[in-house]
Amino acid sequence: MASVHWVRVARRGSRPRTLIGDLVLPVGYASAAVLAAALALGGGRGHLWFSTAVFAVLTAGVAAQTTRMVWAPAVAVVCWLFFDGFLVNRQGELAWRSTDRAGLVVLLVAALVGAVAAALDRRRNQ
Repeated sequence: MASVHWVRVARRGSRPRTLIGDLVLPVGYASAAVLAAALALGGGRGHLWFSTAVFAVLTAGVAAQTTRMVWAPAVAVVCWLFFDGFLVNRQGELAWRSTDRAGLVVLLVAALVGAVAAALDRRRNQ
């Protein structure tokens, strides 16, 4: 007797859903908060280039976990809020000086690079 096996067929262009991909903003928020606190306590305010690089790595790593490219800029903005508010301007104040804009641009580029690299890797592995 023949048996029937149900096979789920993915639509072309569909993205695999993962838990971290669905929770990328809360993960980015929590990671940025912990990193900002660690850098503030560890003297990261005095070395903004180092703090910017560390936040760029965090932003790229979190953005690489998303399965939707539209979340990459949102992750960058969330990370920038913590970076600018607690490391550049202290006490949660946000500003729009050249240092603040440069930090936002660096984090946006890092998020897009991380998301695009992960998307290309996923496409290559399919």
